[in-house]
Amino acid sequence: MEWGWLRYVGGDLVHQRWVSGRVALSAPEYVGAAPDGDTHVEKYDDNRNEDVDLVRWSARWNDVPNGVNPARVHSFREEPTAVEKHVFLRDAELLADHRCRIVAAAIGRPDLLAAPGFRALVPGGPGGAAPAAAAAAAGPVAAAGPRPGVLQGVAPRAAAADAGARWRAAQSLGDAGHGDEVPGHVATAAAVRGRDLHTLGDGSALFVEEVPAAELEAFMGRAVAADARVMPVMRTGARREVTWSVMAARVREEDFGRDWLVTGPRTAFWCIEFINNEGMGIDLEPTQWGVQEHFQCTQYIRLLLLSDQCDGTNMQAFEAIFRRMQTEREGANQSGKLSIEEQTHFAGSTRISSSLTVCPDMLEFVRKEVEREAALAKNLRKAREEKEALNKGKKDGQG
Repeated sequence: MEWGWLRYVGGDLVHQRWVSGRVALSAPEYVGAAPDGDTHVEKYDDNRNEDVDLVRWSARWNDVPNGVNPARVHSFREEPTAVEKHVFLRDAELLADHRCRIVAAAIGRPDLLAAPGFRALVPGGPGGAAPAAAAAAAGPVAAAGPRPGVLQGVAPRAAAADAGARWRAAQSLGDAGHGDEVPGHVATAAAVRGRDLHTLGDGSALFVEEVPAAELEAFMGRAVAADARVMPVMRTGARREVTWSVMAARVREEDFGRDWLVTGPRTAFWCIEFINNEGMGIDLEPTQWGVQEHFQCTQYIRLLLLSDQCDGTNMQAFEAIFRRMQTEREGANQSGKLSIEEQTHFAGSTRISSSLTVCPDMLEFVRKEVEREAALAKNLRKAREEKEALNKGKKDGQG
């Protein structure tokens, strides 16, 4: 089972890792890649790790284990590609080797470094076993000949001249952004497996990585993996575009808490799923109410979701666009007879019929808001009338 799920003490969020192997000289320590592209050495044992109070395993990336709340996970948006796993494996071997050097120095056994510091994760037993069980069955690592040059069947990185590699910023610092080419960089003596530090003009150190051309898109995708608003770029042939069904499978609504400023229920995910399941498209008939404005909204939606490949379920501006589109759908259903109050509260309503792309939760929200304002106006009107009657009575008494 290569997917680990960890929860740290004091938190309620469970973090997913793609666990590629373990540290040879430290049995409970495994090497896992996080959704943001970083690789970590961590103890996957809640009995021997005071920082972790829950550890779970799964065989597939999208199988949430028992005891894990799917609404409270920081997980991969989709399974990493073969190229991405290649990069993660390189990082894992590098970190495991570094960790083994620390362990060997601490116990005074430099001879142990003759063996590989990274042990690739191999499922064991019928149907696959948890990494901890596989590691325990494997036993201690003995010192042996030269280190292998292949990671779990993945060939080592090709030379820069052969792979069209370029030194690129692996972080954002100063004027340099993640992925920017760093021309003129020459590997220093401290460089390790295509990773190095580049000294900027102000003396600060920029972390750089030598990225082959074939891995550039996966490398650039690391910077967006942790941003809920964007998704890694996919292509249909040579076009930067995906179909509606592919997009619908990739979006994942995340909780923004009080940072979400658009009132009422979030409807974008429901609308995307509804359109996908109904296979109905998002256009109005030419004779229906609001058709021109609706057409503009659908163009924004298509470009944002299918071409720009943003995750609209986590963007407030996108929610506002979908709300307006729902308002137009409801307006067409009622022949344009929507009050200003309804349009103001809504920008979306309920699913009145099977052909309307409108989230059901919105009608309840709109109804309550309109009723509340109507009740307030009624009370104000009554108070005004009572005041006028009282003033009239005083005048009549004076007369």
